[in-house]
Amino acid sequence: MHRLLGRFALLAAALVAALVSAIIPLRAETSRSCWQPAELRARAGEERIAKNIAGAYVRLPATTSPRRAPLPAGLRGALRRVDLPRGIRRIALTFDLCEQPYEIAGYQGDIVDFLRDRDIAATFFAGGKWLLTHAVRAGQLMSDDRFEIANHAWEHRNLRLLSGARLTAEIDGPQRAYADLRRRLAERGCPRPPATRSARPARPGTLADDITLFRFPFGACNAAALEAVNDRGLIAVQWDVSTADPWRGQTVERMVTHVVER
Repeated sequence: MHRLLGRFALLAAALVAALVSAIIPLRAETSRSCWQPAELRARAGEERIAKNIAGAYVRLPATTSPRRAPLPAGLRGALRRVDLPRGIRRIALTFDLCEQPYEIAGYQGDIVDFLRDRDIAATFFAGGKWLLTHAVRAGQLMSDDRFEIANHAWEHRNLRLLSGARLTAEIDGPQRAYADLRRRLAERGCPRPPATRSARPARPGTLADDITLFRFPFGACNAAALEAVNDRGLIAVQWDVSTADPWRGQTVERMVTHVVER
């Protein structure tokens, strides 16, 4: 990811519904994954981004993912928010894990620590290449019942500029990367634990079979890209409130004010 881009999308859907280097499973009362608590915590320097690295190239995995049926008419297009009955207020926290072709992006573990410490659910829209270059961290996120993994394209390219096989590879890459990681996690005995919070929709104690949500890199899409995403059974989730966190001049105070006021 260029950074762990926090985009606070006021989407009221249940969108908010970790290969393995651990040896000793956690005790039942503290278990969320196959990692000891200290292994989940942020490490200094892990957030750094290394650019222009030829060795950063990653081939699409050979693993195939389940073929999803095209979306029905009511779910096609781009979802930015869901209107709820009067008096019900919900916010979906989403983060983008981006990585372009010749870089190894960082992992801002302090943000993930913050979410875990407060038992806050979130959806991580991850690039397929990011999932494979950060396989341990990706596996930790996948194995945590607080978190959902979604598709943020293979190498964070502008899908408005692609067509044919290049467009298909950007969309299918994360699905295949997720399937590859899911298989390796299962082989190591690291399923997702059952959800524990009654306020969250019930989910099984196994990793999701496949990714169901998609976010366009840069938010850039056109009719052809939307159709390609929807035809692969993926719901395109954008946002209706952006924190503008990629802007280097942005401040925490301005982000908080912007989100709360909107």
